[in-house]
Amino acid sequence: MKRSCAYLIVFVSALLGAISCSTDKEDSPSAIAVSSLGFSGIDPDQGAVTLSVGDSLKLVVAIVPSNATNKNVSWASGSPEVAEVGQDGMVRALATGETTLTVRADDGSQVEASIALRVLDTENAITSFTIVGHEGYRTEIYADSITVTFPAGSDVDLGKLTPVIVHTGKSIAPASGVEQDFTDPVEYMVTAENGETKTYMVSIDVALTAAESDRAALMAIYDANPDSQTILTDWGWGSESPLNEWFGVETNAEGRVIELDAYDDDDEGGASLNVLPHEIGDLTALRTLYLGYNQLTEIPESIGKLAALQELYLNSNQLTEIPESIGDLTALERLYLSYNQLTEIPSSIDKLTALRTLNLSFNELTEIPDWIGDLTALVSLGLHHNQFTEIPDSIGDLTALNNLFLENNLLTEIPDSIGKLTGLNGLYLFNNQLTEIPESIGKLTALSYLWLDNNPLTSIPSSVCELGSSMGSGFRIDEGLCE
Repeated sequence: MKRSCAYLIVFVSALLGAISCSTDKEDSPSAIAVSSLGFSGIDPDQGAVTLSVGDSLKLVVAIVPSNATNKNVSWASGSPEVAEVGQDGMVRALATGETTLTVRADDGSQVEASIALRVLDTENAITSFTIVGHEGYRTEIYADSITVTFPAGSDVDLGKLTPVIVHTGKSIAPASGVEQDFTDPVEYMVTAENGETKTYMVSIDVALTAAESDRAALMAIYDANPDSQTILTDWGWGSESPLNEWFGVETNAEGRVIELDAYDDDDEGGASLNVLPHEIGDLTALRTLYLGYNQLTEIPESIGKLAALQELYLNSNQLTEIPESIGDLTALERLYLSYNQLTEIPSSIDKLTALRTLNLSFNELTEIPDWIGDLTALVSLGLHHNQFTEIPDSIGDLTALNNLFLENNLLTEIPDSIGKLTGLNGLYLFNNQLTEIPESIGKLTALSYLWLDNNPLTSIPSSVCELGSSMGSGFRIDEGLCE
């Protein structure tokens, strides 16, 4: 009996062992390895993939079989300085050149796939443009145009010029070194390695003489104002006549324009100019520019190129601002900006230390800047008919002032420093909100005119009354203040 039990135990143990082995095999089947890799959407026979510098491309790997147990892959670039690839398959082209991108299965099968990548240059710029057999010209290369200018009087046949062109592209058309007719602008097209194109319009001219440039500037004014051409034509503008025969134009012995007056005193009317083109800056010999009583709404920055200008009249227009370049007119002695719609005084005016007359009246100004005191050559300062509420102490630094016009503002007080203006002949403060005036005004013994009427004054310093008694009709105050 004992022997039979032993056999039974062995049989049962063997049976249980067999059952156990069978169960383990079903729970952990054999792993399925990657047999091949490819790139979705890319024909393996197409050759290298191309990208432009700066471009990117997402590569998607195709895994065979699709039910492979481990589908993880790793990416690498043979020349990461040309193109880098992330582990998500995102390729970024960094520099021109060629590289190989490789994807490898991570399941230990050593299966991999590669693809060639060529990164193309996007450059297509012209960097140099020279003319064979010539020198002394000026070349300017812009974003989409090139200008070549020969000095005035140059003996150049624009119909037969051969350019040598340096560019960063793969090709250019017309080709460099080929003779061209430049009597009209010529278009050049540069093609980059990646096929992108860029065109340049090339213009070659002989510079105008200074007098010819002045005529061209006046013609630009004429052309920019078609609504005024009837008047301008009556004035002789636009004709072939010498410029000094055009109404309002005065020239010097060299034929340069030194005075331009777009206002007819006899007809009491201007040319009704609406536009002042940038060519106004080419009239570099101009000393007097009278553009008052027109309909200008803006002044070009090129006004600052008129370095010889001594008088500038922009009064009675529709200007809301003045360009800061006005500060470059350091020879300016008279500046008239009255009867416009200005709301602030251009800060660059503080550079105009030669100014003797500054008229800012009849605008919408609310603040007199402290730097006004820097204009120490001023003889006449017109600030009337604005919205000023106060005057800076620096007004007392304008010791050369002969006339100071401050009437018709909102002034509530006058600084004591005004007593330093001992050369003042006329001080006009009427029609303000003054409740008192400083005693220092009594020191202004050179005054011939002191107008204080129409202010809510309740008293006036005795020294001012004594000063006024010597002026006769030049002293204006409200009744009863100096009795």
